[in-house]
Amino acid sequence: KWDLLCKRNYYVELSQIFFQLGCLAGEIFFSYLIDKYGRRMCQIVTHAVIFFLGLAYAMAYNYTTFAVLRVFIGVALNGTAGLMYLIELFDSKHRTIASLMCQIIDVLMLLLLCLLAYVIFNWRSFHSFYFRLVFAKIYS
Repeated sequence: KWDLLCKRNYYVELSQIFFQLGCLAGEIFFSYLIDKYGRRMCQIVTHAVIFFLGLAYAMAYNYTTFAVLRVFIGVALNGTAGLMYLIELFDSKHRTIASLMCQIIDVLMLLLLCLLAYVIFNWRSFHSFYFRLVFAKIYS
């Protein structure tokens, strides 16, 4: 779509670098916000932001828009301190098992996501479907 072959093939890796830079900025930004406003409020806001950014991401019309949205999604993903929130629900004796189970579920969902990406080949349709699915799961 954006001619990312041959001379511009480094754009693929560059978008991953942008995402990781967004994650780094999100760690710094949300560590302050979570302490100030609490995890619950930050999770609610960031899930809504991720949903709308995900829809915009699926409609990106050029590489620059795609890369900028990728940075913002990386920032927002670090506001969803889900694992830490889950671990705090358990006493210290059961935290290891709880975090292990959470990571196992994450791996299984990632494998399911790969299967879904194989079935829905068009990346725009995939992202639209995926983010609508996430929104329905979170707010149902």
